[in-house]
Amino acid sequence: LNYQSGLSPQEVFEAHRSWGAALEARIPPSFTSWPSSSSSSPAAAAVGAVGAAAGRRPLRVGYMSPDFYMHSVSYFIHAALRYHDPTFVHV
Repeated sequence: LNYQSGLSPQEVFEAHRSWGAALEARIPPSFTSWPSSSSSSPAAAAVGAVGAAAGRRPLRVGYMSPDFYMHSVSYFIHAALRYHDPTFVHV
């Protein structure tokens, strides 16, 4: 759809939204709510619950990819690296 010149940007958007809604209707949600926590961040709450179960240790994460240098993936990893909470995640 993105490469068909006969479609307007709005038509492409609507087709993508329609396809996403149809896919979403077929896949049941994996959860209904985030674990409660004093933190306002759902991610911190989820990681905090894991940390509580593991004795309050931070989650250890390693990011590895050959695409971090000059690839579109490198643009998307910046937010994960910049905004992770070191209280809950050790990189």
